[in-house]
Amino acid sequence: MIKGSGTLNSLNSIRKEMRKKFRTEFTEASVSLTEDDWRQLIANSRLPRICRVYAEIFVEYPEKTKLDFQNAFQSEIKTVVVKSNWLYLSSARFGKAADLIGSEEFREALQKRINRINIEDLLNLSFLEAVNAISLLWKDRLEFRAELANHFWSIMPPAKTWDKERENVAALRFITNIARSEEFPDPEAKKLLDILRKPWSEETYLKINTLPLFFFTRIR
Repeated sequence: MIKGSGTLNSLNSIRKEMRKKFRTEFTEASVSLTEDDWRQLIANSRLPRICRVYAEIFVEYPEKTKLDFQNAFQSEIKTVVVKSNWLYLSSARFGKAADLIGSEEFREALQKRINRINIEDLLNLSFLEAVNAISLLWKDRLEFRAELANHFWSIMPPAKTWDKERENVAALRFITNIARSEEFPDPEAKKLLDILRKPWSEETYLKINTLPLFFFTRIR
């Protein structure tokens, strides 16, 4: 079943819906997968899901499965990081299993990807991608903050288009937190605040009743 799906993206969800007896049999049957099988599954899966599955496998799966997955993870993770989008890069976490074999390779690959980014790489992103890129880079590349602040409106798509992605509007909490920073210019923060007051349609406001929580003021 795992191999036939081609990815790890639904593995956790499927397994959680199984009855206990079938879940146990399903877990034990994972030993039939080879390291190459896991490598292919990892290569075709979303980064956050890979990390989540790895943490689960480490705790609940047979030793052979753990070993094969660890080896496959170490082999493929750098390639997966390179091709992942900003949403996946910013949301990939190991949780409590942060010391898993291969986690250091993952962190090194992520930092390498982050360190190579310049402003030109961030242009023409979608709303959600831009928000996640700015948030992750602001957190992990302190020396890049001034450039991010100076080019903030070049990276973000026009505010008039944000309403088209209203299902992702909760992601704005990332950039409102950044705009509170002393390193974020006052004029840009005020411009963002003005936009946040009413960039969306009435339908969006009705659906997202916590939106006012995103509004902020800064006192210098």
